[in-house]
Amino acid sequence: MPVAKALAMADERHALAGAGLVSGDYGLSTSKRLRSEAAAIYAIAGLTPRWQAEAAR
Repeated sequence: MPVAKALAMADERHALAGAGLVSGDYGLSTSKRLRSEAAAIYAIAGLTPRWQAEAAR
């Protein structure tokens, strides 16, 4: 799988985790799992996730 596609999937998982938790579609455990999967994809690519870079500012 191309790295760009994997990172897009990670961004989507991270966004779904937050939106799903707020809307009540996901419980806390599902939201945490999706965020963890997104972070793992970025770690495999050797990059800092955008949402972590923004939080560090």
